[in-house]
Amino acid sequence: MRLLAISIGVIPLLLLAQPYTIDEPLNNKEPSTRVDNIWKDEQGRTRVIYRRQVDKKLENLFLRTMDANGKVLSEKALSSGGNIVNVRSPVEGGPTYLDRVDPKTGRIWRTEITTKATWPQGQKENLIPLEVNDPDQNLLPLTTAEGIPFHNFYYLPAGESVASLKEKGKVPKVVVMFKGGEQAYRPELEEEYFTEKPTIDFFRKQGYLVMLANYRGKTGISHAFRLSGMGETHTKGIDDVINGLDQLQGLIKFDAENVNLYGHSQGGGMAALVATRMGEKSNKYRVQKSFLSSPALNWVDGIFNFYQPVTDEYESEFDLGSDDWVRGAWCQRPKALKSDDAWKRYREHSQNQFQRYTRIYGRKMNECADQDYLNQSPYHHADKLQGTVMIINGDAETGSTNVLGAKQFQTKVGPDRVKVIPHSYGHGVDITEPEQKAFYLKQLQTFVDSNSDPVGAPKTTAEH
Repeated sequence: MRLLAISIGVIPLLLLAQPYTIDEPLNNKEPSTRVDNIWKDEQGRTRVIYRRQVDKKLENLFLRTMDANGKVLSEKALSSGGNIVNVRSPVEGGPTYLDRVDPKTGRIWRTEITTKATWPQGQKENLIPLEVNDPDQNLLPLTTAEGIPFHNFYYLPAGESVASLKEKGKVPKVVVMFKGGEQAYRPELEEEYFTEKPTIDFFRKQGYLVMLANYRGKTGISHAFRLSGMGETHTKGIDDVINGLDQLQGLIKFDAENVNLYGHSQGGGMAALVATRMGEKSNKYRVQKSFLSSPALNWVDGIFNFYQPVTDEYESEFDLGSDDWVRGAWCQRPKALKSDDAWKRYREHSQNQFQRYTRIYGRKMNECADQDYLNQSPYHHADKLQGTVMIINGDAETGSTNVLGAKQFQTKVGPDRVKVIPHSYGHGVDITEPEQKAFYLKQLQTFVDSNSDPVGAPKTTAEH
């Protein structure tokens, strides 16, 4: 028998190659599982931590205890209650931990895996310190209508406090920021090629109250939060944004008639969705201006790249399960797609993805979910757009963030209300590069200085 040894704390643990193997399924009958850790506790029982894949993004963690003969004595769910729990070994050869994401704050609670027979009962859970502590950031704890906790963050205008705003009688404008990609905002801002903090600081110096918005359609808060809103970003996701604004308004009075939106990539698509559909949900707030960077605006032409011929490269990138905004494939052939062969290839590929999703995860999706795409496509609701829009977009981007999507949106709404600025920097800008930083800050300043549309789409009488 091949033996593997790792060190957990100061106690060396003997990891067994049989009956289970690290990074392998438990057995042939459970292909959706993967073993993380194996050890023997102080009573000689075998302990196994393994994860079970529920769907593309959801894994649940379990602890299995067996006697010397391999008989299963107990099985406990470690990620109960919809919490996100992961196994972490920050230092090679060092301690191994369970990290639990707190959906109320985004902070991580950590429990060390030890050989104690009572583990995990009675083990101490510690809040790990933030790697990047931003003293200007404020937590905004929230709860969905279903009672599921989540969180936003907010920043006061530069040089102000809640008390000073009240004392001076200031009522600031607010900008709601939407993060690109699938992950939610966490307490630690990400210093990536498209940085968050410089943008936040820019708006704060311009006197804006800034809210970083999480919503259904995002991962990384809790499984319960994510699964409660699949395919419903246009309803529950916008409800989450309004919920955040309501709670923020209760803390700091801001100008409800001057709500501004900012988003990059998927976040740009969400900003556009709020700008086009929030009037259906609430008449308490009015969007004046939206700044979108490489946004996904058309969830039919863009998502399936119908702007251009379907190619082998395109097929390899298409993924039915890549997003929670939709619950299945698109089945209506767009009128603009003239090629019978291209449509046949797309349908075959999407059906293969659908079958693969069902086969791997054992949970059926709708083969056709056309209404999900239409519901969450800003382009298809552009007639209800509030305010004006500025879009910066890489001129060579393809797929959902193709600059043709921005121009298509502009054509439908009108160039007087939608301005499109192509650039050659790709998907977003790298503001560590002087030229790109100058371009980006110039566009942001133009956005802030521009007059918002005084009329725009009329408010509805909807009440939230």
